[in-house]
Amino acid sequence: MVKRRKPAATKSFDDAMRKFPHLSKYIRKITKELGEPEWFLKLDRELKKVEFPNLVYPVGDPIFVHIYRKKGEPKMMHVIEPEMSDELKKINEKILNKMIAIAHKYSVPDKIEDMDPILTKIFEEVVVVDKKAKKSKNNLFSNKVHLSQWDYDMVKYFLIRDRIGYGKLEPIFLDPYIEDIHCVGVGSISLIHKVFEMLRTNIVFTDDFELNKYMVETSERVERPVSDARSVVDAMMPDGSRVNFIYGREVSLEGSSFTIRKFSEVPV
Repeated sequence: MVKRRKPAATKSFDDAMRKFPHLSKYIRKITKELGEPEWFLKLDRELKKVEFPNLVYPVGDPIFVHIYRKKGEPKMMHVIEPEMSDELKKINEKILNKMIAIAHKYSVPDKIEDMDPILTKIFEEVVVVDKKAKKSKNNLFSNKVHLSQWDYDMVKYFLIRDRIGYGKLEPIFLDPYIEDIHCVGVGSISLIHKVFEMLRTNIVFTDDFELNKYMVETSERVERPVSDARSVVDAMMPDGSRVNFIYGREVSLEGSSFTIRKFSEVPV
């Protein structure tokens, strides 16, 4: 969980639609409901006046954000992110097991920010891109797992996102327009957007176990672990953001919660 170099973002809508199947699939679906979203590389504060926004912008490949509002409903932020198929999830488990088996060959860095290149080296030692493979597979005659280029990129993305990044909140942390992030118990995350103000998101914690696990892992990485004995914690995230954790239903009747005030690299 470190401040890392932000991934490059594809600037052309047509290029993004060609490169990222999850984006083109989502755009085709949402166009039937709302019409084709407008593509923006930079948001102007004047957009705040738009009553029913319908726009998409990139925050770093392969992540995109869709801001929209349906009649009779509040404004919504939908994170467009790739998803693993059940088959790829099984292959991913094999990859992780292979990585764990050889990880002892690499020395543990003093600083967690140095983990990114080491994780990538271990990953590349057990995975190979098979340009002829239409479908990823586990080759019985090779020590390496054979992946198509798209599956390779996807597995690597989730590896970095979940092991070094902010997990399912990674897209929000990469979005420069987000100010505050709010989670009050199980359910969807809400946030404050610099242009569109209060927004609900499609990022959801489905139960107490998932939410508590996320909070414990996150707080441990910033060396301010929450627990039943230490249920209220204030900490600073690696990127400079401030976070307040409230752990457990004994303290918060709606369940564990947290609030993050994001650090802005460019002051308003």
